[in-house]
Amino acid sequence: EEFSTALRFSPNSAKAHANLATVLIGKGNLEEAQTHFEAALRIDPNNAEVHSGYAYLLERLGRLEQAAAECATAVRLDPRSAMAWYSYGAFLEKHGKPEEAIAQYRQAVKVDPRHVDAHLDLASALFQKGDLQEAKAHYLEGSRLDPKLAQPHNDLGKVFMREGDVPQAIVQFEEALRLHPDFPEAEENLRIAKGSDAESLSQSPR
Repeated sequence: EEFSTALRFSPNSAKAHANLATVLIGKGNLEEAQTHFEAALRIDPNNAEVHSGYAYLLERLGRLEQAAAECATAVRLDPRSAMAWYSYGAFLEKHGKPEEAIAQYRQAVKVDPRHVDAHLDLASALFQKGDLQEAKAHYLEGSRLDPKLAQPHNDLGKVFMREGDVPQAIVQFEEALRLHPDFPEAEENLRIAKGSDAESLSQSPR
């Protein structure tokens, strides 16, 4: 209602159209959201944030090639937007292009070294690739930037388990559970770590 009112007062505001489109996506009204994103882009075709939002909508609609093109347009229009780089990376990773996603995440943290999600998703992609040292560095940085997050400690524990450093893995899993006691994955990982022996050292937590 608030954004509909804003649009009535400012029908030529790209921001008002984009804000309403975002609300409509949340309500599942994708076709109506598309109408407002297209209106926003007619008004302000060089707005990177609107292109990123439109990319998300196109992805929801299953129009993946167009969504990728909108992501690329967003970073071209505003290469100083960490969110645009991050969103592009998330899109690429979701659709089976981890190497390209890593490149976009790297740009996101280069533009904004305090972008926690970019650090953590970059770390996750690097971990999946087997680049444990760099993954560890980005998990640690994400954890430093937001010390209340439990997930990075669980993920760090998995890195240490992969490296065979069980005592440090246990420290990380326990810290994850201290921060978030209802965390079944960390509980299971801690169980594996505490029960590990020479044979199960190689058992990687899920």
